[in-house]
Amino acid sequence: MYNKILLGIDKSENAQRAAKKVIKLQKLTGADVVAFHAANVHHVPKVMPVTVPMQPAAGYIATDPSFEARRAALKESGRVILGKTTKLFEEHDIPVETRLITDMDPEEYALEAIEKDEFDLVVIGCKGDHSKLERIFLGTTAQKLVNEAGCDVLIVR
Repeated sequence: MYNKILLGIDKSENAQRAAKKVIKLQKLTGADVVAFHAANVHHVPKVMPVTVPMQPAAGYIATDPSFEARRAALKESGRVILGKTTKLFEEHDIPVETRLITDMDPEEYALEAIEKDEFDLVVIGCKGDHSKLERIFLGTTAQKLVNEAGCDVLIVR
């Protein structure tokens, strides 16, 4: 059925339910599981609507000390999230590889990993840690993966 499962994880309830679903799937299939968390610090979306004036966002400049502090905080938060995920899988005697992604958005990383590492299933929660504005203008990770992933995608509610 499935040999390699990629689990996108964040601190949302949906992501936690996705992790529990992967545990059940892994017990059925014996698949290898890789859980990742994207701790990206983009403060300005890569694509901006035409009607929004383009101005530098406060804190976006890499030389700004608050930028580095935010980056460090996001990395630490990601390590905590992945640590909790590892513990959850260990409680069920299931090995899991974890990856902290700091230089890509989650959908970019997932699409690249699917191709490079030959995952045959991606599992994510239906809503992650996004603002309504981001969802409206940029869409969600789930939408992007459903439309572009070269493998099965399971979106957990």
